[in-house]
Amino acid sequence: MGQKIGLLTALQRRRIEAAEMKLLRPLAGYTLYYHKTNDYIHRELRITGILYKIDEYRRNWLLRLQRLPQNRIPLKSYHYRPQGRRTIGRPKKRWCEQLWFWRWNESKGPTIEAFIIIIIIIIIIVFRPAL
Repeated sequence: MGQKIGLLTALQRRRIEAAEMKLLRPLAGYTLYYHKTNDYIHRELRITGILYKIDEYRRNWLLRLQRLPQNRIPLKSYHYRPQGRRTIGRPKKRWCEQLWFWRWNESKGPTIEAFIIIIIIIIIIVFRPAL
C-alpha cells in the first residue's frame, strides 16, 4: 500500500493537460483554429480529464489515511514533521498542500465536498497527535 501519485508541479500539470488535449482535440474533430476550450471538448466527449482523475486518486488516498489505525506506517509518515534546522531557500511543497487544487470549479465555486475536506485537513493539522 502506498501513495502512487507523487507531487506534480504546475509545469507538469500543464504538460499533462496539453498532451491530453493533443489526443482529444482530433477525436472531437477540432483543430486549434476552432478555438474550442478544453472544458468544452471534455463535455462534448463526456470524458473526465486526467488531472481530475489524479486529484480524485489523491483525495481517496487522503480519506484512506484518515481511516487507518494510529500505529500504521503510512499514517505516521503523513503526520511526520522533521526536527532540526531547515534547508536554505523556499520550503519544498508537500503532497498534502496540493490537495487544495481539486474541486474548485470556476463557474460554480468550491463544492460542499471541498469544504468538508478542507475542514478535515484543518482538524488534522490542529489536533494532530504528537509522535
